[in-house]
Amino acid sequence: MKSDELKNLICREFCGGLSVSTVPAGFAVSTDVAKSFGDPISFYLSEANGEFTVEDDGDFIATAIASGTFTDTGTRASVLDAMLEEHGSYLDRDSCQIRREPIAGEGPARAALSFLSAMIRARDILLLNRENVASTFADDVRSAIKENFGNDYVIEDETEADNPADVLLKSKRTGLRAALIYAANSNEKLMAALLRHQEREDDEAPVIAVVSGLNKGGVSTRRFEMAQNRGLLMPFFSSGPKQAINYIRDHVRADAA
Repeated sequence: MKSDELKNLICREFCGGLSVSTVPAGFAVSTDVAKSFGDPISFYLSEANGEFTVEDDGDFIATAIASGTFTDTGTRASVLDAMLEEHGSYLDRDSCQIRREPIAGEGPARAALSFLSAMIRARDILLLNRENVASTFADDVRSAIKENFGNDYVIEDETEADNPADVLLKSKRTGLRAALIYAANSNEKLMAALLRHQEREDDEAPVIAVVSGLNKGGVSTRRFEMAQNRGLLMPFFSSGPKQAINYIRDHVRADAA
């Protein structure tokens, strides 16, 4: 086989699943590369004054947030932001769209290929294995707590316990435990928090399970309802880290502040 023949074969393979159609905003491009939840990666390309903007429809990140796979703060958000920046792109957190602004002198083909590369890498970031996802979610929760409670509380890992919490809040003023926080993105982790909650005495620090999401988000509805009926405190992180933080603030041990 000659090099030109191989080049043609590779080009045909690359472009075989590619389709381009005209839409009011410019062009819609669809590929045969799958996103993390199975649909093909597609995006839109528009032109203004000879420069090209590329963006997706926002469904990719919105679906990841809804399923509990991604939050817009924390470790994975930082990794995603850094990767997108390498490709001249960014995540618009208001619309959930990944967008690439025009670069002077760059043609539409190069802009489209760079954006597709960014989307593939974004998919890979969200396809971390379950163990890494669990670790990353705990990091996200811990990061949000440090950012919001660091002035008044000591934030540390709980080590001296058979069933340790992911985050231990202790008052800097009194030294008392203010809350035991579990990052619950699985039934197993939620049940661990529930067990700790049932073991605690009334005058001890409350146990709070920060839930990543229901069903596809990691915790089943059945287990959530069981824990809810037994009084476990459970804010949702996927519906908004700020709301989860406010919930924690409202439920920390009052006399520990």
